[in-house]
Amino acid sequence: MSTPRSLTLVLAAGLALGASTAVHASTLVTQSFELNAGWNAVWLEVQPTNDAPAVVFQDLDLEQAWTFRHRLPAVDFIRDPAEPVWNRDEWMSWVPAARPESIANNLFAIPGHRAYLLKLAAPGTLTLTGTPALRSLPWAADAFNLRGFPVDPGAPPTFREFFRHAPAHFDATANAPRAIYTLGPAGAWLPVAPTDLMRSGAAYWVFSQGGSDFTAPFELRIEQGGDSLDFGRHVVQLTLEAVNRRPAPVNATLEQLDPPPSPALAHAVFSATEGTLWQNLPALVPQDVPAGETRSWRLAPRRQSLVSASYASLVEVRDNLGTRHFVPVTFQRLNVIAEDPVRRNAGLWLGVASVSAVSEAHSGTLVTNAVASDGTPLSIERTGVSSTPTPTRSAFPLRVLIHVDADGTARLLREVTQMWEDGTYRINPEGFREADIPGRFVLVTDPAKFSRFKGVEVRGDAITGRRFSSVGFDFPGSGPGNADNFVTLAGTFAAGASVSGSIHLDASFPTNPFRHKYHPDHDNLDERFTDFRAEAYAVTRAFSFELSDTDPGDGPSTPDYGYGQLAGTYRETVTGLHRQPIHAEGTFRLRRISEVAILNP
Repeated sequence: MSTPRSLTLVLAAGLALGASTAVHASTLVTQSFELNAGWNAVWLEVQPTNDAPAVVFQDLDLEQAWTFRHRLPAVDFIRDPAEPVWNRDEWMSWVPAARPESIANNLFAIPGHRAYLLKLAAPGTLTLTGTPALRSLPWAADAFNLRGFPVDPGAPPTFREFFRHAPAHFDATANAPRAIYTLGPAGAWLPVAPTDLMRSGAAYWVFSQGGSDFTAPFELRIEQGGDSLDFGRHVVQLTLEAVNRRPAPVNATLEQLDPPPSPALAHAVFSATEGTLWQNLPALVPQDVPAGETRSWRLAPRRQSLVSASYASLVEVRDNLGTRHFVPVTFQRLNVIAEDPVRRNAGLWLGVASVSAVSEAHSGTLVTNAVASDGTPLSIERTGVSSTPTPTRSAFPLRVLIHVDADGTARLLREVTQMWEDGTYRINPEGFREADIPGRFVLVTDPAKFSRFKGVEVRGDAITGRRFSSVGFDFPGSGPGNADNFVTLAGTFAAGASVSGSIHLDASFPTNPFRHKYHPDHDNLDERFTDFRAEAYAVTRAFSFELSDTDPGDGPSTPDYGYGQLAGTYRETVTGLHRQPIHAEGTFRLRRISEVAILNP
């Protein structure tokens, strides 16, 4: 290890750091520091809402502020502040604009998750409100690094216990950290004692022997990456992982800070009999993390419970042995202007109806009403035919496409294409071109309108639309030129309600099950194939989708039923296919795949 050298100019005076505290509001944490006159070394855990230095330090009698220029703040220094040489070019600084030295300012923002050296002319309190982040910072190998740590101010650990299981920072032979320095009251960097307590919000010079990925003995990370649980408008679930570096188990806790009255988050709970279940996240969730292992919390938003456009909160995770992490949680719901639960379901829904029961048209009793003199039946009728569907050996899938507009009107589609409509521009008063109406995705069922729009994906060497279709539901088009290509459904498309409709296939419709274009007995033509002669029967399908108020549990468990997924019972009655109506039923599950509420703009 090289000999430390001084930061003489930066550390010319003494420093003392008081305890920092945190108060939660939405995704914001308020971090406070009690600062002494002279130099103070602080570790910002939050990104200030306004990061302008003049705003951040406005309540302090600040003379100057310094932070290391690079993300890897490695430097050699000495405990003697009288040494005149130091690596000035490796630092950024800011002094108040009223001071002549401000001409050399090169620190124009105060980002969070960074160490700062602050020189004050008088004691003061620095209070910062901002958003925390879950970040793992890199270490400079074989050098000192200036940084702070996620210390629980309510139960601070000793340096020995905090670094004991980090080989790059702990000397097992000496049973002490390799080299850690804190600023003493006289302005010199002093080595810490192994039994000293760490301080939340304090910045230390910590030596790393070789490379390191150490953050804390109890680390927290998001499996999918990122520094917060940002579900956005579409993400269904994210996994928060806890890593225990200690050789003994820890009893960690995850706590929602100021949870809303209506549950907004769910967590996955495994059941040996029912598999994964999504339950409302309680205020406090314990998690036992064995020695050297990783355990996780699978979290998901309940967007259907939102009464506003978005949600923002914080969760706090502790190992109850001195480590604390803050994690912001944010998500939004689709169709934010729709406060009516029915209108909230606007968009395109895709799924499958599984027909698993069909009535038996040949049930009941055959009755002979008249016979010839030789006993030959002249007429036979079937009575007592049951309309109750009986289970089939296997289910028959029917793909379903339903679009719901902004007014809540549901339409059954046989096919739809997602395309792109360019926005429009205008010239502003300054003479510059700017967006007037932004571009948007559109859903089109009328092929005649395709030329108005652009494709959304590349296939081969062409840009085409993204097409969705349902072979199980074919029907004549309606409107001018039969261009509508949908069936308007009656009822309400919402959890706890139902929608219904019917399809009539006349004898000449191409997909009428009795009609066959190339079969002489089923082509609706006479024996010369010139004149029409009815050889097929009209068929009518009447169907309904009964949407369950709660998840019926016929498929994978979903944490946000009623918002992104809906399921229930499918029923259909077919007449014309047999002399007796045929009744079928099963289950269906739909998933919203688009939020576009307008069809054929």
